[in-house]
Amino acid sequence: YAKVVQNPFEGISEYETGNFISVYNHEIAHREFYKNLLSHDAIPKLDFKFKTIDFNKREVVLQSAKIFEDLIVAAYNGILSRTVNEKLVLSNAKVLSVDARHAALMAELELPGSFVSSVGVNGVDPAWRPSQVMAVAQLYIVQKINFQGISF
Repeated sequence: YAKVVQNPFEGISEYETGNFISVYNHEIAHREFYKNLLSHDAIPKLDFKFKTIDFNKREVVLQSAKIFEDLIVAAYNGILSRTVNEKLVLSNAKVLSVDARHAALMAELELPGSFVSSVGVNGVDPAWRPSQVMAVAQLYIVQKINFQGISF
C-alpha cells in the first residue's frame, strides 16, 4: 500500500486514493499494535520484493491487493481457532474483521459487485495453516521465514 500511496497508478480516482490511504493506515496500525503487544516476540522488520507486480497498472495493483487481503484473512481464520490466549483471540478477531473488509473492498474495486467472491458456499472465508500462507507470502518476502517448532 505504501508503494501505491507514494506512486499511484495512472488514472487512480480520488475514491481509490482515499481507500488505499485508509487501508495503508490500518495496516500500519495493525503492525504497530502487534509490535507493541508481542514486544520481543514480535516478527522482526521484513523486506519485501514486488518484482512481479506492475504498480503502474490498475488491474494488477487491485488484483494483487485482493490476493494479499484474502491471504491475510485466510491466515487469521487459520490461527484463530488454534489460539488459546483469550486476549489474542479478541485482538486477532478484531484485526481479522478489518482485514476482511479490506478484502471485500479490493474485490469491489477490482470488479464491482464481486465483494463476496472469495467466500465459500457455506458463507465462510477459507482458513489456512501457516505453511499454506507462507507458500504464497514467501514469494514476496526477502527473508526466509522458518516455522519450525510451530505446532499448527
